[in-house]
Amino acid sequence: MRNLSWSKCVLPTLTILALGLLGHAPEDGWRVRTAHAQDNAADIAAANRKFEQMYAQGNYPAALAQAAGILKRAQSVLGEKHPNTLTSLNNYAYVLQARNRAAEALSYFERVLQLRAEVLGEKHPDTLVSLGNYASALVTLGRLAEALPHSERALKLSTDLLGEKHPDTVIALNNHADLLRDLGRVAEALPHIERALRLGIETMGEKHPDTLGFLNNYAFALQELGRAAEALPHFVRALKLSTEALGEKHRITQYAINSYANVLQTLGRTVEALPYYERALKLRTEILGEKHPETLLSLGSYATGLQVLGRPADALPYSERALKFFIEILGEKHPNTLLSLNNYARVLQELGRVAEALPHDERVLKLSSEMLGEKHPSTLLSLNNYAGTLEALGRTAEALPYYARFIAGAEAQRDEAGRDSTESQRGVLGNYLYGYHDYLRALKDTGGVREALSVLERTKARTLLEQMTLRSAATSSGLPDTEAKKLLEYSDRIGALDTRIAQTGKDAEREALKAERNTTSRALAELKRELQGRYPRFHQITEVRLATAEDARNLLPANGVFVSYIVMRGNTVKALTLNAAGEVTWFDIAALPGLADTVEALRMWTANLSGSVLVDDTGRTIQILRWVEGSTPRWRVVAAGQACSTQQMQQDKQQNESTAAPRGLNAPVTGNAGADCIPPGAAFVSREAQYQELIAYLGKSLLDPLQSQLAGKQQVIISPDGPLGLVPWDVLPLNGKPLIAQFEVSQVQSLSVLKLLRERQAEYGRNKTRDALLAIGNPEYGSNSGAANRGKGVTMTRSPFTRQGSGNPAEMLRNLKWVNLPGTQVEMDLAAKIFAGQSRVVSGKAASETTLRRLSTGGELAQYRYLLFAAHGYFDPNFPAYSSLVLAPEGTEPERDGYVTMGEWVGMNLKSELTLLSACNTARGENISGEGLMGLAYALYVAGNTNTVLTLWPVADEETAEFVGSLLTKIKAGQPHAQAITATKREFLNHDHPRKRNPYFWAPFVLYGM
Repeated sequence: MRNLSWSKCVLPTLTILALGLLGHAPEDGWRVRTAHAQDNAADIAAANRKFEQMYAQGNYPAALAQAAGILKRAQSVLGEKHPNTLTSLNNYAYVLQARNRAAEALSYFERVLQLRAEVLGEKHPDTLVSLGNYASALVTLGRLAEALPHSERALKLSTDLLGEKHPDTVIALNNHADLLRDLGRVAEALPHIERALRLGIETMGEKHPDTLGFLNNYAFALQELGRAAEALPHFVRALKLSTEALGEKHRITQYAINSYANVLQTLGRTVEALPYYERALKLRTEILGEKHPETLLSLGSYATGLQVLGRPADALPYSERALKFFIEILGEKHPNTLLSLNNYARVLQELGRVAEALPHDERVLKLSSEMLGEKHPSTLLSLNNYAGTLEALGRTAEALPYYARFIAGAEAQRDEAGRDSTESQRGVLGNYLYGYHDYLRALKDTGGVREALSVLERTKARTLLEQMTLRSAATSSGLPDTEAKKLLEYSDRIGALDTRIAQTGKDAEREALKAERNTTSRALAELKRELQGRYPRFHQITEVRLATAEDARNLLPANGVFVSYIVMRGNTVKALTLNAAGEVTWFDIAALPGLADTVEALRMWTANLSGSVLVDDTGRTIQILRWVEGSTPRWRVVAAGQACSTQQMQQDKQQNESTAAPRGLNAPVTGNAGADCIPPGAAFVSREAQYQELIAYLGKSLLDPLQSQLAGKQQVIISPDGPLGLVPWDVLPLNGKPLIAQFEVSQVQSLSVLKLLRERQAEYGRNKTRDALLAIGNPEYGSNSGAANRGKGVTMTRSPFTRQGSGNPAEMLRNLKWVNLPGTQVEMDLAAKIFAGQSRVVSGKAASETTLRRLSTGGELAQYRYLLFAAHGYFDPNFPAYSSLVLAPEGTEPERDGYVTMGEWVGMNLKSELTLLSACNTARGENISGEGLMGLAYALYVAGNTNTVLTLWPVADEETAEFVGSLLTKIKAGQPHAQAITATKREFLNHDHPRKRNPYFWAPFVLYGM
């Protein structure tokens, strides 16, 4: 269950027009005829200018009195229809709204609109302003659907009459986009917001109050689409510029402060957010008064922050006060009142007053459905909260249909986000992931485990599936060549832009590239929809059908079991298993505090051949900590060696709240790795016995509960989730033996991806004309130090790098020096010998990105069953978008620099049954909620590959050549991939040379596939 977010940014802009801004006056009914009347008009115009100053200074009581007096005098001496009277009437309505008298203000805005249309004409600039103001007043009263046609008309007329770049048009554009956001149509709003921001900067400057409001709105739209990390720097910039240009007490700055706090909370950094919430609340109370709607939003934000931090008793009085004043000022049906009522119910529930919360949740759901529609984000949250309250009262069966309605609405929101981009689709699913997880648990509690598996498939690798099917459909659905080419060009262009965005160090260039990427993504989405409507076969292929338990007989061997893990809020882990008979079993695994930290400690410890001095992926010297929290052991990798601050400890606690804690906490579903600091009571560890304790802990936690389903099986296919994507599963013990010693182990993003891979494998198998192997490796990097070290007892790694300072990441990338890897040539020679007469080897200077692109473009890359790339791999956890295979450079341009990034792999043309990325850290990536690890495995799947072998850490050059040679020998002999890699690992596990038994040499290799 969730708190609704107090994230509304800038209220729709209302325009105050003084006399000097008025156009011509064609109507005799109000034309000034005498000098005395002209004097009165001038006096009233001057008074209106004084009013504007008062309003701008935030002196609303004085401004209201001034506006009332001006209006009365204007009506008396100039008449109701005089332009100055209408301006005075508009200003009076404006300040009424600012004084929380929105219903009164609406009638005045409506009257101004009627009179201006009558006197000046419908298309006069002042009439357009009134049309926008009337729409904005409706929005303020929560009458969103009524406001939409007026907003659309205001924008169209303003664009036609004033032009796209006129300030009033830009404001109308922003207001219309903001209304679309309020209606839950965020993906539709985003391009309008981007355009308003671009035009605002161009026409008014980046520090103009309106432009700063547009910047906040842009950041909020990204946040609402689940792209909070991308939004954060925009919020930071808005706060910085607002404070500099307008001062802390300006309303825009107050919005910026509250907005920055909100995004911090969304990112799970509520401890940092709370002081900003307090600051915004103090400023708004002081300047706007305690009952102003913006003050009440801050009041609600502060209460929610206290809730998230586990302080519901402290939050209660703030939540009660906000609700009371919202009802008093805006009425009980206003969206902000419903927001407040929802959060009040959450506080009651967290205080154990669940029965009291139920009628409030029921009321919020009823009104949200009536006013905003069944699929509006606020309604979806209300559905989830009402279902959760029923569940908390022991009425789980009654809750199920509400959870089902939530899922249907969330899917609709995800589909809508697809009009923007795959990033927005991923983000929207991440936003709603908590509700899918709640539904999963409720299904399990009511015996619906098979249905739970279907719901779980909706939470994993969805955009991967869609991108895989789209590229397949482009070439196999009978599309005309021109249409197919256009689809692929859009997709390839997006990948190329992703690479350029990641590699540029210039803010302005990055923003321009992002704008181009957004435009291209929307064009691709629109083209896909258009082609689906015109070509039934294309529509059929691109409609992803998720796998179900009924598919098990065709997907799983009789001796195999599929294990799908789920990491829920508070690092609580669940698992569903599926066997070949289609039987689904649910397992409540455990709450594993600090899961991401523990997994990283295991990965880093296993990745270091010597336990005495450990280094991480960027070359830093690190140490591993252990401490006990309650009765649970915790581990963490640290480099700084500083004691944790109080704030860091609070942050850690928030990330590790379990689902047994009060519901409704707006905490991350899966925590990220913790701070680089030493908690109280922690000690450094390094001994082998301590390493065994760590792997035993994870083995007991993650594998032991599954023993009933693993017994008698030979193959296990793991679908990890969250931090579990980086677990070296092979080393985890089960009944005292490593998992790899007992099972053939592979991984896959989801059961549906496995189904698609089976279909792809069958399709490729029908092509009998392909060659066996293409090996590209031993690139010439310009250094011979690798050859000099060979045979001297030095363990060379196909490692990332030692970081060169902390400057611009793109500049750092260009300055990296890579040593040649002689072991890669040995590896390719072995591969060529194994596939004698059926292989091609490309090495040295020819092993370049340019060569790879040429092979792809010419279709030759798609003519090989197996692809081997033996080179350096690049992964920096600070910049995961740079994930690359490093080939020989031929220039500094992204297409020639040797770094084949994730975005560039997406554009390759593959039809391979197996790709081996025999390099360092190629299994790494960015962990995306609802998608898994976004890295090279993802990109290769989209490009057309079927099975992939990747690495979890820097691999040893010579030993890797031995490993790959043995693996390819087995594949050439016809062994299935999972069987072949398992047998190879067991060879190392039982090697005659004790050194090579170390999991450092064999455990990094991960098979994604079958």
